[in-house]
Amino acid sequence: NAEDGQVVALTIGSTPINASATVAGGVWTATVDISALADGNIDITADVSDLAGNPATQATKTLIKETVIPTLAIDNPLMTDNKVNDVEKTAVVISGTSNAGNGQRVALAITDGVTAIKDTVILTGGGVWTHTEDISSLADGNIVIKADVSDLAGNAAIQVPRTLVKDTYLPSIAIGVIEDDDIVNDSEQADVVISGTADTEDNLTVTLRIAGSIIGTPTVTDSVWSYPVNMSPLADGNITITAD
Repeated sequence: NAEDGQVVALTIGSTPINASATVAGGVWTATVDISALADGNIDITADVSDLAGNPATQATKTLIKETVIPTLAIDNPLMTDNKVNDVEKTAVVISGTSNAGNGQRVALAITDGVTAIKDTVILTGGGVWTHTEDISSLADGNIVIKADVSDLAGNAAIQVPRTLVKDTYLPSIAIGVIEDDDIVNDSEQADVVISGTADTEDNLTVTLRIAGSIIGTPTVTDSVWSYPVNMSPLADGNITITAD
């Protein structure tokens, strides 16, 4: 309650920064750069006297300076291979770590570039976070995940992105006609070429089975695959071949 115009003397920190403010209408305010002070507790004292020279009881306040940027990471890979297929799309597990402090909220933004899903997850003990999201509404292709978090002091971590590839297209596979007529004779049985098509990426593996047993794993090239089989040990009659 010192008179207007009286000067408040401020001392800030153990390696003190001195500042002042002028009383106006019973209040005063000062803006001070404390960049030079170390993180931790910072003591502030304020002194003022009235026009008659009577000093007020010194006012003190302690604030905490915390300027260390928290860490934030998204696990890599996610979903074991950074890919999401048709079966996985409804329960995509996104996880990571941060030292922002237990109870802090990690903000997640998941987008295909057009549609975005936003959610939050709370940091638990050990700085670990995990979240399960249904991304059925997002288009196939690159899915960008961004995570943000701030510590209790309001310091924001450096934003972390991670990219998943969503591919929910169900490929088709077909076995072609074998030996021109689906009949294997004596001269053909030692070298029967089983071939077909698959509308999937190159270098993927086809699993061939005869009577339920795997006989080979040919590779798709330009949507075509083939595999030679010696059928001599097999008995005459119907032979069931499957390709997956």
